[in-house]
Amino acid sequence: MPELLHALVSTPGRIAALALFVFVCAGLVAAIWRVYRRRRARARLVADIRGAGFESLCDVLVPDGMGGT
Repeated sequence: MPELLHALVSTPGRIAALALFVFVCAGLVAAIWRVYRRRRARARLVADIRGAGFESLCDVLVPDGMGGT
């Protein structure tokens, strides 16, 4: 195993490529997580509104995500 690790990082170009690959993967994971969180929050809001029932909603303020309602 140490030989494989040594072979992967034996040249400066490979170290830079490996670092770039890790950086890009971390960015993709962060972007996917952000989209997932937004969709999950939206689904919860829709479920809460539907669960309350249209007939019982009166004078309800729903935040629009931009500081308004």
